[in-house]
Amino acid sequence: MTSMTDVSVEHDRRRAPRVPCTVALRYETLSETQFVEAIESFDRRRQRLYLLDVLTQPSEEDVDRFLAISKNHPEIAEHLQSFAAKFDAVARLLMEEPEHLSNRPTHKATISATGMQFFTPVPFRAGNVLELQLRLAPGQPRILVLAEVVSSTEKEDGPANYATAVSFNYLNETDKDQLIGFVEGILKQET
Repeated sequence: MTSMTDVSVEHDRRRAPRVPCTVALRYETLSETQFVEAIESFDRRRQRLYLLDVLTQPSEEDVDRFLAISKNHPEIAEHLQSFAAKFDAVARLLMEEPEHLSNRPTHKATISATGMQFFTPVPFRAGNVLELQLRLAPGQPRILVLAEVVSSTEKEDGPANYATAVSFNYLNETDKDQLIGFVEGILKQET
């Protein structure tokens, strides 16, 4: 059984540093029944997402190799790209993934290990439960989180003008460590 953390404790939230960033994000509101089902199937769905990411997301090393091949052998690179697109489509079909997260628009966000704020086109009610899939950087696996809406307030003009703050309530320990490392990396860059 994967270790899970309830990271919504107020004490932890106040101590967790927050950083501005841009992330790939998919979110969905869950009913009470869907929330219970999401908890029961959390580990299995997280593992499926991870497998899909491993199959379809090139590593930095893969990208470097492909660039070298493209430079020296453009005809081979063209065939590799075609094969990769077909493999990606088959993997998504097998994993029942309608759209790859990297094809979704990115969101400006403020993120910590215990929650995040991002902009949405519609407001949410405090207490709503959202399922989030987020990718912190290209090539990294997605993080699956069940989160509770803390607030959703109108902030800006435009298509995504509600600042929605959520508290991460259900999060895998490995993913929490990835979030902490991401935040610490940004903080180091700022100093």
